[in-house]
Amino acid sequence: MNAKKSPTSPMSKSDVKKRAQMAKDWLAQANLVDQLGGDAGIAQSGNQVASSAIHAGIAAADAICGHYLGVRSSSGDHAAAATLLETAGPRGKALAKEFKRLIAEKTNSEYSPTYLSETKVKSLLRVATSLVGSLDVELRV
Repeated sequence: MNAKKSPTSPMSKSDVKKRAQMAKDWLAQANLVDQLGGDAGIAQSGNQVASSAIHAGIAAADAICGHYLGVRSSSGDHAAAATLLETAGPRGKALAKEFKRLIAEKTNSEYSPTYLSETKVKSLLRVATSLVGSLDVELRV
């Protein structure tokens, strides 16, 4: 029995560069809110930081998959994106492991009425920083 293939969308070199920049921008936003959220009147900024970090990781995964495979996941299930990322280049499996740590908290950070702990937020920010940082090596940009 054949496994059902997850939907993908093609990515050009230009698309890859744009998604890589979006990943960097999401990460910059996460860091900005982390550092200045209180000054901006954001009482509990952790979930916003985490959400931006997670979106940075999603954009980075898209860029890496686009670079190596010419496609990105277009499934509504982020686990499908992780599976695709595993096949993207020599470090795909290691990068997918980081990505999975991020997407595991997407629902909690964006839809739950519970605030994420500071420890969890800092961990997600570190993982996103690592994943986005890998773009320079993976894409050679």
